[in-house]
Amino acid sequence: MQYTIQQLDELLKEPPPLQLSGVDLSGANLSNAALRGAQLQNADLSWASLSKATLSEVNLRGAILKGADLGGSNLINASLAQANLSSANLVGANLTGVDLIGADLTWATYDQSTTWPVDFVPVKAGAIFK
Repeated sequence: MQYTIQQLDELLKEPPPLQLSGVDLSGANLSNAALRGAQLQNADLSWASLSKATLSEVNLRGAILKGADLGGSNLINASLAQANLSSANLVGANLTGVDLIGADLTWATYDQSTTWPVDFVPVKAGAIFK
């Protein structure tokens, strides 16, 4: 099921943490959204705008984030294990403490302001420095 703009607005008004596992949010505009602790495992967020969103402690395990804009977002201590982040924008994102085990970062872009987990080497995971 893909959400309409009105349904998405209503959904974001629900008390946290949001339970959105497996939902289709592809192409959704979630810029600046406060989603701390949300359950989004296996959700489809391909080509979604999550720029400057608060995604700390969010469970995105197995989520599809292909081409998603995560620029400037806060993902501290989130789980992105097994997530597809190919071609995602990670410029300026804070990924401190993020679980990236098995994540696909092929062609994901980042810059000097992107913060990665300790000892994580983005180029080895296929990410591209912008």
